[in-house]
This record gives sequence, C-alpha cells and structure tokens, in this order.
Amino acid sequence: MTEPSHLEWKELVDASLVYILATIVLSYPLAFQPSSLSRLDNADAQLNAWAISWVCHQVIENPWALFDANTFYPLPNTLAFSEHLFLPGLLAIPILWLSNDLVLTFNLLLLFGMFISALGMYILVRTLTRHRGAALLCGIFFSFAAFRFVRLPHLQMQWYGFLPLALAC
Repeated sequence: MTEPSHLEWKELVDASLVYILATIVLSYPLAFQPSSLSRLDNADAQLNAWAISWVCHQVIENPWALFDANTFYPLPNTLAFSEHLFLPGLLAIPILWLSNDLVLTFNLLLLFGMFISALGMYILVRTLTRHRGAALLCGIFFSFAAFRFVRLPHLQMQWYGFLPLALAC
C-alpha cells in the first residue's frame, strides 16, 4: 500500500506533536524555565533581542519608520545594518505585550523556531519522498543538529523553517 502523495491535516498534527515533544526534550532545561534561563550573555543574542523589541515597538508606534532605529544617530534606516528579524518581531508583539519580559519572548521565539524548522523540513521531505518516517527523521536532524545548538544565541539560525517550505512549494 502506497502512502498518499498529499499531506493530510491529521498527519501534520501528528508530526507537530512529535516536534513539540522533541523541542521540549532536546532544549532541556530551557523549555521548562524560559523566563529565567537564556543565552543573552552573548552580544549577538542581545542584538537580536533588541531588534525584536524594536520591531515590536515600532510596528505599533510608527510602522512607516520601522527601519529608523534608535542606533547610530543621525544615520537613517539603521535597522537595515543588521538582521531586522521582522517576522519574529511581529510574532513577539503579543508575547511581549502580555508578559513585558524580553527574555521570555526571546526564548519562546527560539523554541518556536526549532519547532517550525523541523516541521518545514518534514513537509519538504514528505512532499519529495512520500515517506513519513524519513520525513520525521529529517525534521529532527535538520532542526536539532549540533551546529544549531552551538549557535543557540543566534535566533535567526533557528528560523530556517521557511526555506524548506519554499522549496516544497
């Protein structure tokens, strides 16, 4: 019996549950204490946290001046000097608004990036091979490889889930 070539919702829910569990287990202890543990001891992580908070602030206050960040005054468009992290910043708005905790927000985005990378690779491999087992393993290997954990302070290194989705399309 061959497996269907299209993805069904139940299959995506099952894969999502596996990757949520993998994210929790493989990011231990971060997933259990996201408001108190962090890798914000790294200057790159601090820059990423600042960029996320700036996007949250500016999208609400003055979205037309999003790239006119409060650095390197009087130069214009200084947010473009580095990663702007626009999508994570948009997703952070409700978390930061409800919690007012940048460490918690950063860590939840980090964990979500791990999850979405695994799910994106699952969709790509499942689309190409039609094999659920291979797709599950590839999602785990792609999202939870050792080089990703070495780069844990770099939020953008965890947000590769949209690359496999683009290739799947």
